Amino acid sequence: MKKGVVIRQKLFARLNKIHRSASAAAGLAADKGPAEPSEGDLQSLVHTLEVHQLELEMQNQELQQAQAELLLSRDKYAELYDFAPVGYFTLDAQGRILEVNLAGAKLLRKDRQALTGLSLAEFIADEEGKKVFSKHLEAVLQRQEVAKCEIKFKGRYGTTIHGQVQSVAAEKTKDGAGVILASIVDDTTGKHLEREVQEGREYAENIVETVREPLVVLSSDLQILTANHSFYETFKVTPEETISHFIYDIGNRQWDIPGLRVLVEEILPLDTVINDYEVEHDFPEIGRKTILLNARQIFREEIGSHIILLAMEDITKRKQLEREIQTAREYAENIVETVREPLVVLGFDLKILTANHSFYATFGVTPEKTVGHFIYDVGNRQWDIPGLRVLVEEILPLDTVINDYEVEHDFPEIGRKTILLNARQIFREEISSRIILLAMEDITERKLAEKRLADVFRQQQAILDNIPNIAWLKDREGSYVAVNAPFSRAYGVAPQELFGKNDFDIFPPELATNYARDFREVMTTGKRTSFEETLVDPEGKTRHVEKVKTPIFNDAGEVIGIIGIVYDITESKETEASLRYESTHDALTGLYNRAFFDEELERLARGRKFPLSIVTADVNGLKKINDTLGHPAGDKLIQLAARVILEGFRADDIVARTGGDEFVVLLPATDCAVAETAVARIRHSPEFRNGLVAIAFGIACAGNEEQLAEALKLSDGRMYQDKSSQKELPEKGPGEDS
Repeated sequence: MKKGVVIRQKLFARLNKIHRSASAAAGLAADKGPAEPSEGDLQSLVHTLEVHQLELEMQNQELQQAQAELLLSRDKYAELYDFAPVGYFTLDAQGRILEVNLAGAKLLRKDRQALTGLSLAEFIADEEGKKVFSKHLEAVLQRQEVAKCEIKFKGRYGTTIHGQVQSVAAEKTKDGAGVILASIVDDTTGKHLEREVQEGREYAENIVETVREPLVVLSSDLQILTANHSFYETFKVTPEETISHFIYDIGNRQWDIPGLRVLVEEILPLDTVINDYEVEHDFPEIGRKTILLNARQIFREEIGSHIILLAMEDITKRKQLEREIQTAREYAENIVETVREPLVVLGFDLKILTANHSFYATFGVTPEKTVGHFIYDVGNRQWDIPGLRVLVEEILPLDTVINDYEVEHDFPEIGRKTILLNARQIFREEISSRIILLAMEDITERKLAEKRLADVFRQQQAILDNIPNIAWLKDREGSYVAVNAPFSRAYGVAPQELFGKNDFDIFPPELATNYARDFREVMTTGKRTSFEETLVDPEGKTRHVEKVKTPIFNDAGEVIGIIGIVYDITESKETEASLRYESTHDALTGLYNRAFFDEELERLARGRKFPLSIVTADVNGLKKINDTLGHPAGDKLIQLAARVILEGFRADDIVARTGGDEFVVLLPATDCAVAETAVARIRHSPEFRNGLVAIAFGIACAGNEEQLAEALKLSDGRMYQDKSSQKELPEKGPGEDS
């Protein structure tokens, strides 16, 4: 009994302690505790505790089960988080990465652990994107709502990734800092598609704006539902005159066309798509036209009926141009058949996409063994040419256009050939890849011909160089083909610098014009020509030359050029001039001689330079000087008299020594008064007044040819009269003192 009491007391004390602790936790003031319970109270309390214990145990089991389910869900969501195709990021308020899933790490191309603590802005491609991201973070933290933006991130090899960023602010951490949950979707492919769609849309819009073909939409009963602007503009009608009207009634029934009725009433009901249906009609406003019609019959569910799309194109000019195009096409085809240049089209992987007939015929291969094969494998690998590999694998990637690239190769079927290659690398948008156009020309024969031509040129040059005179060759255009060394020295230009130039490139314009005229004359007549010319050589000496230009003919007898040779005739010209001078001039005085005087007198007699004055002169005392002082002194007297007479007359007057001491002067178009003045001038010369020379003069004038002989006789007689009236000179020679 006593033991039970002790147990109850201990139990009561424990309950009292639990009560006070619970009251304190609940914020209630604990009372002094209950009085010592009775036996019944104690049993009731125990029972209540046992019930609570059972409830707690059941709740504990439920909590453990919930905890297990929670852990399972967490693992599942962790897997979803890690393996989601979208990049998920947990960021702090400054944009530093706190946590990232696998997709996010892959997007940024960095290990997950290495990303922790890094700023997401480090991976943004441009400064503008960083500014956008900074504003994005501010908006998320301030508005506490979902925010979106587009940012370009750094990709591989200098590329960019178009990221769609969506962020929301999460609950703050224990320290009060803001946390942002962000997702980034790689929208690069979508952006590319958008560009392609936009380009396609722009392309389609450009086509529509360029073509601008009229279009109408008809109901099943052939009333016009709508029409585009081009229709109104082309056929000169208004929307009011068009919409809801029958197609045949529009524009004063200008569309009541038999061909159109056949199309919409007979053909289209049997076939819902009609293309390129031609009709011809005389339109009142625009004249006779050929219209190309495309029609579509479409069922429209929203109206429960068929409609007809009718597109029209005025092909009147096209039909006219088609004939011209056909002529041009035939001309182009004839050119292609004449040139017959092999051509292949290669894919980016160097497989042949197509080839022309000339390629197959030239290199002895078939389409089956060509198309789809690597270029190097075609024709038992006959196209595995080192030079071709260098072109398509090394040169062409650096330059999209290559012309005149030569390769030499031994082809099994056709032997050793020199092939000239032209290559173009073109980007084909429809296949999003590059193709290579490779045109080939067999220039083996040309190379041989060039070698033969070079040999001919060398032979021509050798022939020219062995000609001691200036020599050259010109082609039919007047361009210099070859010149020799004397030509080069004469004009101070190297032979190779003259090749291909013409006279206007070398000589002054006036001289070049003359040379070009001479060249055309030889080319036109096909006859050799020669002419004389005076030149100044590089040393400044005057040279007289004769240029001979000879035509060159081909086998057909056509003039294809000329050869020119210059002969130096300076010496002969000078000899000729000397002989001519000696034959017309007096050796002692340098005046004209008797022969020239007679020729001039005869020439003047036939001319119109009358009146003609004649002055006859004779030196006094010449015989006495010769006898006393000798003939040298007499010669000096004659020379002195000749000088005095020459200085007394004009430059145009003809002064001649016609005998030993006799002189005659002819003054054309001059009367006697002028002649008398000239003689007076001589009489007043210092030599005459000082007695160094004495000359008798006779003057006469002829008014015409018939009076000429009489005037000559008269002047001679008057000279003798003057001579007899003068005194003899003192016995001294010219220049001696008195």
